[in-house]
Amino acid sequence: MHRIDTPMPGYYATRLCKGGPLVPAKITQDNWDLSCTINGRDTDPYEAWPWLAGTPISKEVFIEMEHRRIWAERNAPWHYAANPLRPIKTDDILETLK
Repeated sequence: MHRIDTPMPGYYATRLCKGGPLVPAKITQDNWDLSCTINGRDTDPYEAWPWLAGTPISKEVFIEMEHRRIWAERNAPWHYAANPLRPIKTDDILETLK
């Protein structure tokens, strides 16, 4: 488990709302500067860290989640990955299986 007060560079997953899909997140470090991207958008790594610390993922899983997000935003606006602020419902899951 990571310290809650010290952001660590790496790959993570988080949710943007209760019941929403997991979205990719990463923290990178350039010299002493930390940066954070959650679901393709820049955010403050210190504000995001408490929600990311407990959910590390591998780089491969991060890349897969990023590809799914980009694909959904371009090709499937109804897909859960294109709507991370909406809780997942059974109908959404059934729609992705079509």
